[in-house]
Amino acid sequence: MRWPIVIVVAAITGSPAAASPGDAPWDGAVFAGPTSPHPANIIANPAPMLLATPGIHVFLGGVGTFDQLSIDRRLVDENGGFTDGPSIDGTTAGAGGNAGIMRAWPGGSIAFITSVPPPDETLAGEAALAYHTRGSRTRRIDYGTLSAAYRLTGRISLGLAGTFSTRDTVLRFARDTAVEAGRDPSRGIESDCGGMRCGLENPLATELWTVTVASERWEVFGVELPALTLDDLRFAAGALVTLPGDVLLGITYQRPWNLGRVERTGDARVVSAPRDGGAVRVGEATLFVKQPQIVRLGARSRMRERWDLVGELRWRLLGRASYEDVRTYGGDLAAGGVPPIYPRPRGLRDAFALEVGVEEIDDGQVLRLGARVGIDSGAVASDRLSARAPWGAQLTAGGGAQLRLGSRWVAQLAYNTGYQPSATSSPGAFDPVRLLDCVDSGYDVSLPACATVRAGYGAPTSAGTYARWSHVGRVSLALEFP
Repeated sequence: MRWPIVIVVAAITGSPAAASPGDAPWDGAVFAGPTSPHPANIIANPAPMLLATPGIHVFLGGVGTFDQLSIDRRLVDENGGFTDGPSIDGTTAGAGGNAGIMRAWPGGSIAFITSVPPPDETLAGEAALAYHTRGSRTRRIDYGTLSAAYRLTGRISLGLAGTFSTRDTVLRFARDTAVEAGRDPSRGIESDCGGMRCGLENPLATELWTVTVASERWEVFGVELPALTLDDLRFAAGALVTLPGDVLLGITYQRPWNLGRVERTGDARVVSAPRDGGAVRVGEATLFVKQPQIVRLGARSRMRERWDLVGELRWRLLGRASYEDVRTYGGDLAAGGVPPIYPRPRGLRDAFALEVGVEEIDDGQVLRLGARVGIDSGAVASDRLSARAPWGAQLTAGGGAQLRLGSRWVAQLAYNTGYQPSATSSPGAFDPVRLLDCVDSGYDVSLPACATVRAGYGAPTSAGTYARWSHVGRVSLALEFP
C-alpha cells in the first residue's frame, strides 16, 4: 500500500509552550508513528518513508501548542512545618514549523527537512514561582536533517538520519540569599530584612538571575552563523519489518552524537537583593547539559477490512539530562558574592508513553479518520515537580481526519490532548531546611543534608499540588508528484 506524505501546519500563536522533555511535536499524532510515511519520520525513523508513493514530495508544516497549568503551593518554615501558600493558574502557547523535500523510489528514498519545534518555556511573571523559574526558555532550531532509507529485502527496510541543531537558552530564576547563609545572624534567616527577621523566601533577600547562553556561532563578514559542530549533531537509526500476516513493526533509536556534557556559553546578569542595594552585576556564563536519548517501537496490523490497529511505545531516557549546571565568571559577579557554580536540577527521570488507536486504511477515499488513546508515565516524579519541571504522569488522546482534494492534494486536521491529574509534591525533594542544616554544619560532607545541597535540591521548596492540561492542534495541506 502507498500513502501520501502529510505534515501539519499550525494556526496557533502566542508565548511559547512548556513541552515535556524528549517529546516531539508529532508524538501521539494520528497518521504518524514509527510505521507511517509521515514527514516526522525523516527525522525519527526514515525506514517507513519507503511506504510513500514513489516520486517527489515537497512539504511545509508546523504545529501549535497550548498548555494550562495549575499550582497550589505549600510553604515550609525553618522547622519543616507546612502551611498553604498561593495558588497560580497560567497558560503558555507556542508554534513551530518546518519545510522539506523527499525523493522516493521503490527501493529507497532520500530526504531533507529543516524545522523549528515549539520552544520549551515555563510560566513567567509569577513571584510565587520565582525561585524555580521566572520564565526560563529554550528554543531549538533544526537547521537541517538529511535522511536516507533502503529496502534491504522484501520485508526489511532500514533508515538513517542526521540532524544539526542549535539551542538557545535563557534561564531566569531567583536565589534566596538569606537561606543560603543558613541561620547566621548577620546574613542568614535570622538577619534583618527591612526591620524584620528575614526568614524564608523574603523578597528583600531575593537575588534575580538571568543566564543567556547559545550554541557556538561563527562570525562571517559580520554575520553570526551557527557553527554546527559535532556537539550539535544527533542521529536516528531505524528499521521497518513486515511480519507474517502483513503486520508492520517499526523501531528507531535517536541519540546525540555527544553523550557527554554539551557546553553552551553566554552572559549572566544578576540583580542583587534589595537588602544588598539592588545593584546589577554582569559577567559571563557557561551552561553544561546532557541531552536525552529516545527509543520508539511501533506496530500496525489489519484489524478489520477498512481499519488498522496501531500502537506505539516510546522510551525517553531523560534521567541523564536532569541537571542544568550553571557556571558564572568574569565581570563584577564575584565582587557581588555571586556563586561561580550553581546547579539547577529539574528532577527528570526516564519516561514511558504507550498509545493504541485505529486508523482508516488509505485507499484513495475522500475522507479518512483515526483516533488514539494513551498513557505517559511523566518526565518527573511527583516529589520533584516544580514550576520549572511540571511534567507528571498523564493520560493522552487524539483524533484526526484526512480529506483528499483531487489526485495530488491532501488536507488534514488533527488534535491531541494530555490530561495530567493533580499530583502532590509535599514535602518534595527541594528542601531549604536541609540547606540551613548543611550551612550551619560548616558544609560537613558526611551529612545527608549536604548531599541534598550538592545535588542542587537545597533550595526553596516546590511543595504543592500540580495539574496540567496540554493541547496540540494541527492543520495540513500536502502535495505530491508521482
